[in-house]
Amino acid sequence: MATLKIISYPGERWAVIRGQKSAYGEKYAISNHGRLVKFKKTFKDGSLLKGSVQEGYPIWRYMKNGKHKHILLHRLVAKYFLKPPLANQKILIHLNHKKKDNHHKNLKWATQQEVTEHAKNNPSVIKEKKIMRKIIGNGGYNTKL
Repeated sequence: MATLKIISYPGERWAVIRGQKSAYGEKYAISNHGRLVKFKKTFKDGSLLKGSVQEGYPIWRYMKNGKHKHILLHRLVAKYFLKPPLANQKILIHLNHKKKDNHHKNLKWATQQEVTEHAKNNPSVIKEKKIMRKIIGNGGYNTKL
């Protein structure tokens, strides 16, 4: 089966993931657009990896030293394409609230307070709050007897 050549998107850059090789000696690379490839000589001759999804986030599962490991793809993008976080910036957020959009421009290191403020504008949070208000307003749960 022939492998199709990987065509980079305009402005897409690639970084080889350090310390990672497959059992067959293949290397891995992540792009600033959040795409993951496995390759032998050059990432352009490799193949795109689909990965898995965990709680809506794309994740890469792999073996290292005989042990199962995993990493969220947006964390890989941040590691290779964002400035390191400040000491109080422990959380990585998606600016457009879309968990599968791992483009480096959509990611930002944030403090817990920034995350709380950011979540207030999340469309799914707003939708759930409306549903809760409707349920409570109709005498649903969480109402005082």
